[in-house]
Amino acid sequence: MENQTTPGWNNRLQALLSGDRERIENAAVFNERAVESFVPLDLISSLELGGGTLELGIQNLLDTDYFPVISQQQTNELSNAAAQGRTVTLGYNYRW
Repeated sequence: MENQTTPGWNNRLQALLSGDRERIENAAVFNERAVESFVPLDLISSLELGGGTLELGIQNLLDTDYFPVISQQQTNELSNAAAQGRTVTLGYNYRW
């Protein structure tokens, strides 16, 4: 969902739905394991300011605890890592 709050200020809220699957033909082989679903939510906001654009991003806005599909498919527990928690980025792009 994207919204132009005011002229020069845009906000976008986005979600990624990764569904689950029960496929377990050979749990010892990569890509043959079950997958649990997850839905991370991100916020991206940009504001035209002083000849440039100020950008704020918040990934995993709700700080959801989940394992990405690639981690869930690992056959080695050492490679099975959770996704990052809430991450905030701030940047400024100046056009010249």
